Amino acid sequence: MYRCPICNQPLTVLEKSAVCVSKHNFDRAKSGYFNFLLKNQTIFRGDHPTQIDARRNFLSKNFYLPLANKVNDIIRNHNPDVLIDAGCGEGYYTHHIKNVNPACEVYGFDISKEAIDKAAKQDKSIHYSVSSINRLPYKNQSAQMITSLFAPIDEVEFLRVLRVNGILLVISAHPEHLFELKEVAYDTIVKHEHASLSNAKLKLLNLEEFSFTLNLTQPDITHLFNMTPYGFRTSAKGKERVEAKENLAVTAKFIIETYQKI
Repeated sequence: MYRCPICNQPLTVLEKSAVCVSKHNFDRAKSGYFNFLLKNQTIFRGDHPTQIDARRNFLSKNFYLPLANKVNDIIRNHNPDVLIDAGCGEGYYTHHIKNVNPACEVYGFDISKEAIDKAAKQDKSIHYSVSSINRLPYKNQSAQMITSLFAPIDEVEFLRVLRVNGILLVISAHPEHLFELKEVAYDTIVKHEHASLSNAKLKLLNLEEFSFTLNLTQPDITHLFNMTPYGFRTSAKGKERVEAKENLAVTAKFIIETYQKI
């Protein structure tokens, strides 16, 4: 499954390392993951530890379980034998995917070492690694399915790794996602525009919207705020308003797109 991110040769996975014929060696961490991030890629650190901790605290209460269940409903329709969760963070959705699909070989990667370490400690049945999305440590056409939940996408690398007729599941925030939280934090709200992938080798099989309401109290309101980019893009006054909000009903709204490699 793995290939060397330096020379692209297959990697042999040993108990404590992975090595290629060119003798490039990658150690396995104590928690079980491999670090395939190259030195020239380490300037991109991924999510800040504060964001990681906030997301861990929020997701651990299963507020987003309806989305995790929706993801698994889609995965079951395609019954993959090998799945890669791209930009998996601390592995909340990855863990649910493996639990519901135990026969599937599940791989997860993220550029954040801190997030992957947390993920690997939680579930030893998943193959976790630290990697850049622009140079994946997987062989050509090795995966039947890739999931990308709120993560960057490299279409060239995803197409390289996906098999013919393989499935790419992309979930992104709807322009109205967490609108009520934005109303608290910002004086003026600017909705982002959604853009679907446009690639001749990717056929859009399905596009749908999915939403549910969260009735939140503190500290979960603040955890939700800090796990999003809003935590780093909001004025001090906006943050204070969020932290002072005792109760808030928030709409979680997503765009779900299913593509097939042709």
